[in-house]
Amino acid sequence: MLKIYCFLTGDDHAMLKEDTPKSRQKVALMATTLMLPVLMWIINGYLLSRQVLNASFAQAIIVSIFCGVFIYLVERVILMSATGSAMTRLRITMGIAVAFLGALAMDEVVFKTDIDQQIGKNRNAFADKKAKEKDSEVSNQYQLDLKQKDLNKTKEEFNEAEKKATDEMDGKGSGRKGLGKIAMKKLELAQERKQGFSAAYSEYENLLKQKAIVVEAERKKAKAEYKDGLIVRIAALFQLVTSEWIMFFAYLAFTVIMFCIEFIVVLVKMRTPETNYERRLKMIEEIGEKRMKILTGENSPLQDPGYCLPNALAARDMINKQQRILN
Repeated sequence: MLKIYCFLTGDDHAMLKEDTPKSRQKVALMATTLMLPVLMWIINGYLLSRQVLNASFAQAIIVSIFCGVFIYLVERVILMSATGSAMTRLRITMGIAVAFLGALAMDEVVFKTDIDQQIGKNRNAFADKKAKEKDSEVSNQYQLDLKQKDLNKTKEEFNEAEKKATDEMDGKGSGRKGLGKIAMKKLELAQERKQGFSAAYSEYENLLKQKAIVVEAERKKAKAEYKDGLIVRIAALFQLVTSEWIMFFAYLAFTVIMFCIEFIVVLVKMRTPETNYERRLKMIEEIGEKRMKILTGENSPLQDPGYCLPNALAARDMINKQQRILN
């Protein structure tokens, strides 16, 4: 298992196996914590693609693998990064970003049914808005307001003509009761007004039916155009969170869990005590740095022109021997 742990964290297995148990234990701990967010993202990637976005099985597997590899590389960078204020801020920023995205992905999977219901409401509201806009457009196009006024005016004229004819037959007009010549004329005028009203009303009704067909077609078109993509689903999630306090607390609980899982790598890296293996690595780096300074310093053998030249070294040895003989 130690080889697997070293492969995951990028540590030296040959050096670590000879080190203290505490050193091996910390590497195992870091490898385990590293795999927690990776496994979570593999599961999230598959479920989000397959169940939420309705991807095919092959596509869901590809997304799942990509998410797992990507998060593994990010978390490995966090584990292998050096210490320092700038690097610490970067680790915390990366941890927050990954944790937030992971929480969103998990919430989209867990609250899928609730989000689908909210999207259905949003789709209907969007369709109603488009239908209302189309209704206003068609009404202006058909001049329905003007036709409504003309229809009301025609109806009033018909009612007035009918009343006059009735009054004439009752003797309230010319004074003669019954169906006289004047009454017949007024009845004919009322009948003409009635026919005009019927024609205008029929035309108005046909326009209303045509408008209703156009508006309903626009409503169906708007519903078909309203796609429940990932951004739309995230917006619906936050609508639910901000509108219902039970949903808010449930969302908060899942988000905190995801933050803890994602941040565990950062916490292990920053808060666990330094082991003997890590001190050895630092010591090796310090020794290597000092050697490089010696090799590049003023007294470095690299500054000698005869360094590494066999003929020059042989001549120098011969001169030294002759000096010792003469002395």
